[in-house]
Amino acid sequence: MSTHRRLARYLTHPQVTIDPDSEVPNWSLNEVGRLRVAQLAGKLGMLNRTTRVISSTETKAIETALPLAAALGLVAEIRVDMHENDRSATGFFVAKRV
Repeated sequence: MSTHRRLARYLTHPQVTIDPDSEVPNWSLNEVGRLRVAQLAGKLGMLNRTTRVISSTETKAIETALPLAAALGLVAEIRVDMHENDRSATGFFVAKRV
């Protein structure tokens, strides 16, 4: 029996730029979000034993995965069928002034 245990980490993206004129999956990280990803990428000890970085196709998820994968010397795997949330029944609503 192997004594090596597998470890899985699930990271959500940090702060995003809310853009009511764009679909939620297309939102990008904002300045604070990009800074937080960069700070984590600089602390590789927190990501020890990481051997794969997998992301959905959402812009903010890719913007989180790519710098982390690069810092680890890995290639991020972007998966089309991986979705953080099913947003088909909900949307982003903006009250419009009339």
